[in-house]
Amino acid sequence: MNKEQKIDASLFDAVQYLQILHQCGADQYDAVTSLVQHAETAGDAAQAFSQAVSDTKLGYSMYDALMRMGETAPSKKLRNFAAGYAKAVRATGSADTFLAETAESLAEEQEIDRKKYLESLNVAGEIYLILFTAAPLFAVIAGMVLSMIADFPLSWLEFLLYAVFPAGTLAFLLLTDNPKDMRNVKKPQANLKEVFPVSS
Repeated sequence: MNKEQKIDASLFDAVQYLQILHQCGADQYDAVTSLVQHAETAGDAAQAFSQAVSDTKLGYSMYDALMRMGETAPSKKLRNFAAGYAKAVRATGSADTFLAETAESLAEEQEIDRKKYLESLNVAGEIYLILFTAAPLFAVIAGMVLSMIADFPLSWLEFLLYAVFPAGTLAFLLLTDNPKDMRNVKKPQANLKEVFPVSS
């Protein structure tokens, strides 16, 4: 996966973590700073927020730092989130509603991607079953019968068994092994309240 895909894959965890901190009473600056401090566990999305923390050290407010991040972050999803997060706190003084809605939206998106990927795997599996199980078995039986009836050469069976089958299986594996989609098949969600203990 490239940088943008890694950020998108971990954005849900980052949003969850920020949501928990805000529910415990943390302000925006403390929440973002804490997220960056736990970037190794929280993922690439959390690491990307280090840009905002660095900007605050240069004199920017957290609002301005997040808005700058909304223009320069390497992921479109993260840019939209950073800008929305900053505006939510500026407008209402609280990010609880925004973070809850964003987390729900990201979870639904992951579920849709997961279903699409599993459906595509199901179709690919049926195609593989036909092309590399049923069809070859029929070809072998037909070849054996022809060889007994008309002295049909069996050298093509060796080619089928030692070249076509392995090449076809390898091609199938390469086509279905997509890291971008695989991450959505079953992405364990940690209990962030246990991973990142916070106090109110």
